[in-house]
Amino acid sequence: DEELKPMQMEINMKENSKMTSIMALELTLGVRIEITGDFKEGLKDGHGKWVKNNLVIYEGSFKQGLKNGQGEYYWPSGNNYKGSFKNDKRHGYGIMKWIDGTVYKG
Repeated sequence: DEELKPMQMEINMKENSKMTSIMALELTLGVRIEITGDFKEGLKDGHGKWVKNNLVIYEGSFKQGLKNGQGEYYWPSGNNYKGSFKNDKRHGYGIMKWIDGTVYKG
């Protein structure tokens, strides 16, 4: 099993408080995950960024720790989606771009 080791944690855990902060975790296999932006009650809430091994994976809106609202998601392959999210899933209008140049809008 991979063990999560907190490297840096500056999260305000006060109830109903909102602050900008950084949380970084490193897996024993050398995977580094950084989550920056607004937190509320220990969960991502508001605008933020999720970075894995210095590559932006997602930047946009979060609500109660899930991707919600407008954002942009990047796959390691180079494909990306920019549009609406609801409950951590692509939802509603968005633009999907593949590395081969194919674009889907809808």
